[in-house]
Amino acid sequence: MRARISKAQIKQIGKVIEAVGFWNPILIDENGMVLAGHGRRDAAKLLGRTRSNVWTYPGVNYFGAGRLKHLAAHPTVKPVALVADAMRDCATKGDPVLDLFMGSGTTLLAAEKIGRRAVGLECDPAYVDVAIRR
Repeated sequence: MRARISKAQIKQIGKVIEAVGFWNPILIDENGMVLAGHGRRDAAKLLGRTRSNVWTYPGVNYFGAGRLKHLAAHPTVKPVALVADAMRDCATKGDPVLDLFMGSGTTLLAAEKIGRRAVGLECDPAYVDVAIRR
């Protein structure tokens, strides 16, 4: 099942790819069917890329694809202070911090608090609305 992704979201994904590279792979089965990463694939095409980071999961049926969807689920909520502390350990002031599942915006808040640049993506409008309110 393909997620519904708008052209604006695909352009946004393309901007992230241009800024930090193609880190998050497209997941395909042995027949080349995209299991996860339709937006990344479409953004790569939009950027004119002929090569992308792709992982193949052989023998994955529709039940297996459902399990893969859970692997990409949003993580549990973390306190801003905890995320900020982790950022201090792995990035210096001004460095970009990549979060491809921005959720409610904890990464944005933590990065702003300690002088890092959050670069991220969130496709679920409900999470985007929460992040904006925060």
